[in-house]
Amino acid sequence: MELMERKFFFVWNMDKEKIYLEEMARKGYALTDVKLFKYYFKKIDPIDYVYEFDFQYLFSMSEEDYLSFFEDWELVKRFGLWYYFRRIRTNTAKDSIYSDNESKSNMYKGILLFLVLTGLPLYIQLPIFIPQFLEITGTFADYYRYFRYILFIITPIHFMVSISMLITYKGYKKRIKE
Repeated sequence: MELMERKFFFVWNMDKEKIYLEEMARKGYALTDVKLFKYYFKKIDPIDYVYEFDFQYLFSMSEEDYLSFFEDWELVKRFGLWYYFRRIRTNTAKDSIYSDNESKSNMYKGILLFLVLTGLPLYIQLPIFIPQFLEITGTFADYYRYFRYILFIITPIHFMVSISMLITYKGYKKRIKE
């Protein structure tokens, strides 16, 4: 039996998403597919899976070589730049794909770099759009005005996510120094 649930998890909710997927496995539903805010499950016997996620934005190796690092893990799905892994819980250090705080901080560093690269076009347009925000008229201009409204909604959200990831990254870097 297939089950689809809509859930809203964002990058700063990774721990909540992980807990949700593990609870679903204990209820007898294994993750089979991930789409934007949609999770697909198949009915199984209840099992204690542990789920982990990894974010890869720039490959310095082939995907096959990358996946060989996770030979003890089952790749459930690749969704965009995210990889969803799972394995049966052993209550050992092997229940995490991150061996230490440094490897976890490197993932957050990758997310930050990705956010900076995707945010540059947003931030570069702000000085251009702010002075002209209400001055343009005409049919094309109306479309352009809506584009600017969308820009003014997305940019602060992007900025808040970036700050959240920066704080998380700094927290892991601080733990490494201790």
